Amino acid sequence: MELSDLQTVNLENEGVQSNVDCPALVMIMRQGKTNKSNRLETAGCLRNARVDICPFMALGVYFFWRFHVANENFPDLVASRNWYPVKVFKSGPDSSIEWSYFSHRNSIDKALSFAGIKSKKKTHINRGSSARMADILGV
Repeated sequence: MELSDLQTVNLENEGVQSNVDCPALVMIMRQGKTNKSNRLETAGCLRNARVDICPFMALGVYFFWRFHVANENFPDLVASRNWYPVKVFKSGPDSSIEWSYFSHRNSIDKALSFAGIKSKKKTHINRGSSARMADILGV
């Protein structure tokens, strides 16, 4: 997924008050383990008041670390050809090489093992968590 595959969309009439925006982060995906034919798929997420589970916060902290702590050069936004190849999740120092599925899976497996969590699911372990959280909260 490249930086250009991330977009924000304001959802009309969804804020807690009429004068409060409700931005959604939309990801455009054309390839993946279950999408080998390049069909257009989208996924999205909303901000959460709890920063420990907020996807906007997580992405912001990741980008802060990447560009301010690890000192990766910030993409040149003057021309799209300069930043369109930049991967959101990169592998190594080259920002145009995507983090591989197997490396991603192995990292999650190590984290789950360290936390003492046993699961057959790795990369999709969080699927359905929003519905479960809403159910727990009686929403």
